Amino acid sequence: WMSYTRPAFVQLGGGSQVSISDGVTTITEGNPNLKPIKSTNLDLSGQWTTDQGGFASVAAFYKQLHDYIYDSGGGQANPNVSGEGTVLTKTPTNGGDGKVYGLEVALRQKFQNLPEPFDGLGVSVNYTRQKSRVDLGIEGFSNERLQSAPNVLGNAEVFYEKNGFDL
Repeated sequence: WMSYTRPAFVQLGGGSQVSISDGVTTITEGNPNLKPIKSTNLDLSGQWTTDQGGFASVAAFYKQLHDYIYDSGGGQANPNVSGEGTVLTKTPTNGGDGKVYGLEVALRQKFQNLPEPFDGLGVSVNYTRQKSRVDLGIEGFSNERLQSAPNVLGNAEVFYEKNGFDL
């Protein structure tokens, strides 16, 4: 019910980089004091099976996040800029709290009443709707969508299962 994700190693250490532009020296370095993203996870689900080779499931989930780290991909996570004048130091920092919640529905049916050899055919679908909100730890960005988290996910599958053979 509790989980965590550690910061990227490059965010924790990664050495130092110095760049000079327009007379300003910027030192970019890691932060060994970054905290992992912690999550409290709550899930509630139910699954029902049929005598005809099918099942249905419904699941609700909620995740409360702490110390969120926004990673821009090519730059630092929540860069904190300190210093003044012509020397600035940039280090990554943790953001604030966040949450992810949603509902998932899955259906699966194997058509076992079809004549042979088609009695191994089946279909499966699932659909997930989720919402997310996080505080990036940057002024003006306290109510953002979770990075790389789509609002809708889904899958559809046609399968064949018979006598230990799966396709």
